[in-house]
Amino acid sequence: MGGSFCAQIKPRMGDIAGWAQLFFDNLATLLAVIGSIKLVLSGFYDGMPPEDTVPGLACTMCYGNLYYALMAIRLGMKEDRNGEVTALPFGINTPGAFAFIFGVLSPATMACSFGSPTFPNGCSPPEDLGITLTDEEYVTCWTEAATEGWKAGVLSNLMCGCICIVLGLFGSLIVLLTPTSAMLTSLAGIGFAFLGFAQAANNFSEPLAGFLPFFMCIALFYGNVNTGCFPQALMIALTGIALGWADGIANVDGIKAASSEVKWRGVSWGYDAWTDWTHATEYLGTLIPVAFAASANSLMNVLSAAEAGDSYNVIEVMCSDGFGACIAAFLGTPFGTSVYIGHPAYKKINAGVCYALLNCTLFMVFALFSVFAVIAAAVPLPAVCPLIFFVGMMICQEAMASMPTRQYPAFIIGLFPSTLDWAITSGVNHGGIGTNAYFGLAALKPGAILLSTFLCAISIHFIDRKYSAAMAWCIMAAILSAVGLLHQDGVAASKEAWELWLEPSGMLYCEENCAPGSPEPPEFFTKTVKWRFSAAYGTVAVMAIFLWMGQCCGLVDPPIVDEVGDADETKKSQIQNSIRSARASGRISKAPFSERQGSNASAKAMA
Repeated sequence: MGGSFCAQIKPRMGDIAGWAQLFFDNLATLLAVIGSIKLVLSGFYDGMPPEDTVPGLACTMCYGNLYYALMAIRLGMKEDRNGEVTALPFGINTPGAFAFIFGVLSPATMACSFGSPTFPNGCSPPEDLGITLTDEEYVTCWTEAATEGWKAGVLSNLMCGCICIVLGLFGSLIVLLTPTSAMLTSLAGIGFAFLGFAQAANNFSEPLAGFLPFFMCIALFYGNVNTGCFPQALMIALTGIALGWADGIANVDGIKAASSEVKWRGVSWGYDAWTDWTHATEYLGTLIPVAFAASANSLMNVLSAAEAGDSYNVIEVMCSDGFGACIAAFLGTPFGTSVYIGHPAYKKINAGVCYALLNCTLFMVFALFSVFAVIAAAVPLPAVCPLIFFVGMMICQEAMASMPTRQYPAFIIGLFPSTLDWAITSGVNHGGIGTNAYFGLAALKPGAILLSTFLCAISIHFIDRKYSAAMAWCIMAAILSAVGLLHQDGVAASKEAWELWLEPSGMLYCEENCAPGSPEPPEFFTKTVKWRFSAAYGTVAVMAIFLWMGQCCGLVDPPIVDEVGDADETKKSQIQNSIRSARASGRISKAPFSERQGSNASAKAMA
């Protein structure tokens, strides 16, 4: 080692700008997450303080920022680069957090509110039962439901972290098995729906306070306006705060009320969530793709950091991200953390190690003393929603840039599940649609991220005439549909559940008599049962076999393998450029076989 420890942590001019960008990115996500949790329970129960999960989340962020700062210090000492290494940015996993809120916490909370051992008729029993809950019982019922939602989130976060650790051990294998475009599109669905127009709606609902920050986001970030040493995120947030106060969205009374919450909270534990694993498999459709996407995101960010001049250990970063999610679960937090996109940007503004240390220190202090309650009261949503919107659009932009133009239809198809997940979660129902077409929309909701990956991957392989790969993905989709991981509310994890594979899972496809405690059994739309979806994917697999046979006989054109053309079309994709460079240098493996030799290695779909 050539450099000294102290030389590596020497403050740099870019550390302040880097801290402001990272801090406000995380702050925007945190405030939006708290607001979304309250939205899930809006009109039902307002007693659950989502801020209780914040200290544990701050501890996890502290772990990640400190660990990656230490990695940067080690790298600088090893390469004798005193203070020249930029630490990897680290924070809340934004798409994963929203996926967990609307894919785990919300359905688990609502399911318990419909009926629990303590309140078998639910928190709002049908009028024909003649049962009315007292105000105290109503609050108790929703407290129990909210607690069950929290438990489901903590367990899911723990399992997600464990999956990330396992995936990290295999490094670049993820890239070889799944088209990068499909993985990015599954996240782009969250970016488009939950991070995109769902956040923009907050700005358009308050036009005087919301329009200027929204279009400032577009002008500054996408117009690449140089704001000098003043961070763009801070400029947008301050503008929104000023307009929000001027328009009365935020006021002194709100600050006074929030100030009473400022106190030492300490860190809670997640032990209570581990007492019941009965429903742990119900949310695999959300947590598995979130884990895969988080691992892939970590891999891509390490590769882009290497492009910028800082070569970190891939496996160490991927495993440490998964370990961070496990720490969050141990501390009772249902949200994970991960390496942030944009290391080259922090490198460009000359940030070093101190920006990460400053970020975690402030977050830790604010969280332990509940200062975020005051910040949430002082910062109106239109001030921070544009920053979340930017993250969502950046994910969509990268997903489109990672694929050639012929694959754009696959990208659009991949947006369907998360968009309909948002719509149905927001209240779209059979009565609103008026026809049985609603059940087709409902079929695209469960396990939206996983479903998006499959729909996009299958479409990409058909577009590229890689029929053997398309057949393999269809067979996997058929298997997952048979066990309820795709298109159903629940997973067939028990013998009884397997025996019900001729019926829909949960209440998603319920037509009539769905109210909890109804004297009549519910009636379902029976064309949405598991075996029908499984068989449907089987028919598509058969089509792929026939097309592959036609290809072998010369009746169908060969697979599209235009590496030069695809590389030219995707040259604006930071991730694809990093993958190509890493393969050329041997940092990650190349596909074991070429498409010209008949391989169905899906990694070639993104080359």
